[in-house]
Amino acid sequence: MGSLLAYSASGSGGGNCDDAKNKLGLNVPGVQYRKFCCNDSDKNLRFTDCKKFRDVGPVPDIMPSGFCRSGCPPDRIQVAIDTQVDTCAIAKVGGMAHCCKTDYAEIVEWENPKIDAFENDVKAWIKKPTCTNKKLFLSRRTLLLDEVVSNSSLSTDLISRADKDDAQLAFNIQLARMIAATLAKPLLETLVEKWNNAVKDNYPWLVMRYLRELKAQDPKWETEDPEIMADYVLCDPESMNRRIASIHGKTPDGHDMPTNCSIPLCDSDGNCDEDSVPEVFRRYHGRPSSHTGHTAAHHLHRLYARITKPEEKKFVFFDDDGDELSWEYLIQANDPPDKLDHDDHKWMAAIFLDESDCHNIRLDTRRHYIGMPNVQTEHPFDKSMRKRFMDAAVAGTLESGATPQYGNIPLHFFEEIIRLGEDYGGYDEIPGNPGFTDGNLWNRLYEALGSQTNFANFVITHVDVNNVKGRLMTLSDVASLKKEKIEDRLKTKKGTDRLLKLIRATIALPEYMGLEDGARDDMEEGPNTKTKLNNIINDIVRQLMNAEILYERHFNQKVTIAQFFVEWLKDFYSQVDEKATEWLTDVLVVIKDWYKDDKSFYGEWVRKMVSEFREDMRLASFQIPTDWDIPLLEDDPMDEDEG
Repeated sequence: MGSLLAYSASGSGGGNCDDAKNKLGLNVPGVQYRKFCCNDSDKNLRFTDCKKFRDVGPVPDIMPSGFCRSGCPPDRIQVAIDTQVDTCAIAKVGGMAHCCKTDYAEIVEWENPKIDAFENDVKAWIKKPTCTNKKLFLSRRTLLLDEVVSNSSLSTDLISRADKDDAQLAFNIQLARMIAATLAKPLLETLVEKWNNAVKDNYPWLVMRYLRELKAQDPKWETEDPEIMADYVLCDPESMNRRIASIHGKTPDGHDMPTNCSIPLCDSDGNCDEDSVPEVFRRYHGRPSSHTGHTAAHHLHRLYARITKPEEKKFVFFDDDGDELSWEYLIQANDPPDKLDHDDHKWMAAIFLDESDCHNIRLDTRRHYIGMPNVQTEHPFDKSMRKRFMDAAVAGTLESGATPQYGNIPLHFFEEIIRLGEDYGGYDEIPGNPGFTDGNLWNRLYEALGSQTNFANFVITHVDVNNVKGRLMTLSDVASLKKEKIEDRLKTKKGTDRLLKLIRATIALPEYMGLEDGARDDMEEGPNTKTKLNNIINDIVRQLMNAEILYERHFNQKVTIAQFFVEWLKDFYSQVDEKATEWLTDVLVVIKDWYKDDKSFYGEWVRKMVSEFREDMRLASFQIPTDWDIPLLEDDPMDEDEG
């Protein structure tokens, strides 16, 4: 296909075309014309703006009348000449020139080092994902021996290659800029295309469209630095792919998500899990279902109104002779998350990385904001444990039944210690509430756990974690395994989902208890459960050692209740470990047996999750960390024996 440029009766030189003929083939005045066309197949080479010229170019010394010059302006080239036009034919020499401009362009692909580097990085990453900031992503499940990890079903590619750190960091930054769309448009479009082509087969939910949607729509990410999001993508693409899919209600391969762990603890009819759901989420029966949300809100208000006032309790113990030993104590109040001091403190909350994915046990930390759903104020040292310690200290027993090394505390100590404190004082200040002057030892120990004034060691955590922790710290099953109760759960998808939700929170609990980042009273670095529990333990030990000194000063008898407390606490947590492991093992067996013949997609999915939960347990046993730093007991012979 070509474009017509000119007609000429003389051809491209000085010749003449044949005489013109009519339809009958007879000669008529004039000559035939030759067409000059341009081949358009090469889009880079074209003739444009063709014009006729008669006055450009050289002339003879003696110029005949009617002479036409046959040259072209310097910006054009001659494509044809015509000597037969009337105005030029008179001179018998010379001719009119047909001149065109040329348009020549050649597209040359220059190598862009940014594009080349990114493409190479993507290809290498797809083959072996690497992590620039593995500290943020190593959960308790990945802190394993190499030979154990090599056999796991989890991604073992979180281990960063030290010699690639700089290149990997550049890759991370480039991906972050793509997510934020802060690159020049041509470069951005090219990089996005290369990224999408690389991930679409293995991680279809990591194409840039879904990453940007997540960044823009998920409250967990919309205010977060894009580099943090890029870290998560590059460090654990499988989990991130699964997470985004679940947000869309899908499995990674595009099926509808069969399970959902983001369901509320109370359904729209007000039915709650009486075995495991805290009272804060229960409604009173007999109310219309349409009032569920309103009722739950008022119930939450009533419950917090109750816990935001100190609660008076009485401890009673009968010795072997039937004599009663008793004292009164106060359980200090605490505020809900939204009522905590947000002016001078930046609270972080421990939540699930993906709340809807029942199997994703990984915890994440996010800045707490007023109105954040599904979180509660949590005591790292549960208040229920304080009462158990009172029983154990008076009886001189450990939860496991083992013989304590420091359990021989005279009953006289308990009879006198409150009076001594109130009469003589002698207690160190409680960090977080130095103005607390109550001389009752047990009131001081409850204050050390946290209060409306002493709030720095509280943790804001997901309600599921708080719920499970509260059950286990009473050495109770997370949910009843009685045949009729668990079968009632498993009869419905909703009931099964709730069990999966409780299993997830239980397996995640050791990770939660081991969160350790930042210094005392620093809530900006993270929830710091382990750090804050360590603070509380040290505060308790200090108060108990003050009590030891106070009693010895007046009765010349040494007691070791501080040492017994630490001994008891380690033993108690070992029993929590056993209870949690036992419950997890049993509940997974029950679920597997219930769904073993279920051929539905949901049944297959549940069996898969049971298998993965069991693998989680195999890789990392349930164990609450007890390697606390207690300077006041550094010379404790029990610790030396354990070391």
